[in-house]
Amino acid sequence: MDTAGQTPCVYYGDNEKLESNPVAEEKIVGIEQFKQHTSPIISQLAEKSLDFNTSTTRSIQADNDTLQILSNDLAREVSKLLEQNDFDISEFLEVDDSEYRLAYLALLLLDYEQAYAQNITRASIGECILRAAGVGELVGKAVGKRSVMKILIKASLKRAVPYLGWGLAIGEGAACLAGY
Repeated sequence: MDTAGQTPCVYYGDNEKLESNPVAEEKIVGIEQFKQHTSPIISQLAEKSLDFNTSTTRSIQADNDTLQILSNDLAREVSKLLEQNDFDISEFLEVDDSEYRLAYLALLLLDYEQAYAQNITRASIGECILRAAGVGELVGKAVGKRSVMKILIKASLKRAVPYLGWGLAIGEGAACLAGY
């Protein structure tokens, strides 16, 4: 079979066919601003996750409330980024735990950006959130960043976490991202 002139493809999750992009440097509009705005949120989430207070019911509730507020802040930032890049967020708004799913998407995007910038390989430590979501193989592939965003959106919508576990999952993900 003659394959001359055909664009190579990458198959990823659910047998979705993505066209390989020889220019994987495709930019995501507003990604640097997104990283700047989310950096303090990630730090606070990581610290709260590591210092989660389980001494009394009141302190547990206070820490859960803090995780929820920070997750909502992260969700707002990723919503802005998605809108800047003309992505439809209506799928997120249809689910009960949309803020947590959006926050989870933010963690996935930040993990991808961090791994991509550092040229992390399978043998190195990193991309902890991407691997947990089952999309760790994205790093190092010649796939455009807009295609990566689509894959990460799907991954965050598929993620099944019991409602009470979302705050801790987001906190633990932030701790991983922060290098704790």
